[in-house]
Amino acid sequence: MSDSYFIKEGYRINQAVETMDSISGIDYWSKNRIKDAYYCQFPVYQYLMAFMRKNRLRSIVDLGCGVGPKLHYLQNKVPDIDITGVDQKAAIDYCMKTYKFGTWLVDDFENPEKLGLIDSPDIIVSSDVIEHLFDPDSLLDYIRAIARPETYILLSTPERDLFRGENCMESPQNVHVREWNKGELACYVAHRGFNIIEHFVVPPFKLSLRPGLLIHELVRIKNFAPRKNNQVLLMKLDK
Repeated sequence: MSDSYFIKEGYRINQAVETMDSISGIDYWSKNRIKDAYYCQFPVYQYLMAFMRKNRLRSIVDLGCGVGPKLHYLQNKVPDIDITGVDQKAAIDYCMKTYKFGTWLVDDFENPEKLGLIDSPDIIVSSDVIEHLFDPDSLLDYIRAIARPETYILLSTPERDLFRGENCMESPQNVHVREWNKGELACYVAHRGFNIIEHFVVPPFKLSLRPGLLIHELVRIKNFAPRKNNQVLLMKLDK
């Protein structure tokens, strides 16, 4: 099962990694994506904000932080936390120009260079990143390299069966290499040495009139999919 990452037999992966500027040759962070970024995965960061407050966590590393609007939201809600965001150059350039907080690092999870510059935080978040990678093990290895035993890890990704149905054999969203259902993802991360504390589903974005998000919502309605169709794992390293 290691080659399939515990995804069902016969599932077909997408071959184009359009999220990586170095591969696609285009700037992934278009003006529309920058405007959508605040809304996408917003429920994950709402949970993160409440969790950090409840557990008095003071430092976070966001792997795949994008252009950072939800970290801005988090910084406003939980002041004086230590924030580090990691992503590709175009996104990090935007963050460095836009925000007066945080440490921003350019890195490639599949070919890392900056691991020695990242201190172990109280919590690591990687929201809807793993489905974009040819080798998802590289992201889990990256997390493992900077986590300590007491570090919390928050990982989110679409729940394939909830959104696309149990018969889906390939993601129609070409920026997603592969998607997992809840059972597959749980088996995968447990096999890779992570201990699951919670596993639940949230909506994939904050409701908005943004055209791209409305299209996603119409597809959901057409598929009779529940509003909560993004899965979230709260984990620690398996001792």
